[in-house]
Amino acid sequence: VVGFDDIKLAAALTPPLTTIRQESSDLGRCAYVVLNSLVHHIPISRTQLRPKLIERESTARLYTLSKK
Repeated sequence: VVGFDDIKLAAALTPPLTTIRQESSDLGRCAYVVLNSLVHHIPISRTQLRPKLIERESTARLYTLSKK
């Protein structure tokens, strides 16, 4: 199970929730650039945000057993 936004509750759950963290300052900065571009009729091709995976105990790596 994976959440999004890495709220404080995610780490406090049992088991702690793996989540995707998106920095709110980056999101705000991106929103400003897009809005400012729209207001001034400046075309933008795309914006890119860089989320980070915060691995906690709600997920685990998959291990396979090899046949002998």
